[in-house]
Amino acid sequence: MWGTVEFMPTRENRSRDVFIMQSDMWSVGVLRPTKQTDLAKTGDSTRKQVVTELTLVCKNEKASGIIADNTVS
Repeated sequence: MWGTVEFMPTRENRSRDVFIMQSDMWSVGVLRPTKQTDLAKTGDSTRKQVVTELTLVCKNEKASGIIADNTVS
């Protein structure tokens, strides 16, 4: 049994390509945890910044694939 298949269109990819991704084989890795720091004060305003570094982790590259260069005939 294959389970549920979801189709999610996106504008970031070419319209003629189909990516096949198994969602439980991908995760987000934290390279630098989220932290808030104060910035220089300008007049009465208090400024802060939020910094974090994340990456996409592939747990098994054979769990995903692509069907490329599809055309309509």
